[in-house]
Amino acid sequence: MNYLMEGENKIELMKIELSKNKDFNVEDTFRLFEKDGRGFLDEEDVKYGLGVLGVYPSEYNLKLFMKRYDLQKKGFLSYADFYDIVVPFERMYRDDIENRIPKTKCNEIILSREINNSLNKLFKALIDLENRVNIERKLLDNNSTVVEIIFNIFDNTNQGNFSFTHF
Repeated sequence: MNYLMEGENKIELMKIELSKNKDFNVEDTFRLFEKDGRGFLDEEDVKYGLGVLGVYPSEYNLKLFMKRYDLQKKGFLSYADFYDIVVPFERMYRDDIENRIPKTKCNEIILSREINNSLNKLFKALIDLENRVNIERKLLDNNSTVVEIIFNIFDNTNQGNFSFTHF
């Protein structure tokens, strides 16, 4: 559990560092992935965009990534889904990024080496973390005793539930 929380924190810090680069904007990055201007990213688009960034996940890990970030469960990533993948959750950074104007209006998207490297590291970390989460999920599914023990730690009233405060 600690590993997963540390991973999430590490990813958020990576997003913050990326957002500090004034050349970074989400629209250009989204367009790097979006091959045909449909306004969403299917699995092939994500595979293509990751390849441009030098990230080559296995088919299994690509499917895990899509499953995790396809928040509307429609089989593709919307711009809003993608935005949450690459932008920190802290409001200050989100506001700063929202005010940025895309740099390119042509069909070819060219990212600076620094942004490309930052995105490469971010997507590798996201894919690695999702793979680890899936492994942990399988371990918990296969060992219901562990889940019961964890649940009982928080259910200190022995009523079969616990509140957010207890958690």
